[in-house]
Amino acid sequence: ADILTKDENRIKYMADNGCKEILIGIESGSNKILKIINKQTTVELNIKAIKMLHDNGIRVKASMIIGLPNETTETLMETWGFCNIVRDYVSDWDFSVLVPYPGSDICNHPEKYDVIYDRDDIYNPFKVGGVEWKAIVSTTSLSKDDITRWRNKFAKEFKK
Repeated sequence: ADILTKDENRIKYMADNGCKEILIGIESGSNKILKIINKQTTVELNIKAIKMLHDNGIRVKASMIIGLPNETTETLMETWGFCNIVRDYVSDWDFSVLVPYPGSDICNHPEKYDVIYDRDDIYNPFKVGGVEWKAIVSTTSLSKDDITRWRNKFAKEFKK
């Protein structure tokens, strides 16, 4: 989003040259969470990018992650609000749960990120049977079950 919003001509060029859809890793609708994960974008920039793409005829698929470091009910409500703001501009959503990938800083130092998980779980499926999601992390504010419920709530409300 930060790259796209720097130059609207870039989006127009993409549209004029056949770009029909783009997936943006939005991750969260909370500026607090975006800062913690060092996303180098903001809610405002993400909204602007989504609207610019939509206005130029490019479909937007928004990728969101539930259960990010320091996630709370409050940050999830901010994300819910973000999704409501852009819902008319997004053609598809991808809601997933955080998986600390081996070798990542979150995996190696979960205590820095308020992420709690069993290392053995990162090698188990988090999308059971390709359909049902199951969180493998928790935070001090949200249990694995809370994160799973929130992920499913988002998907039910926003996936078309």
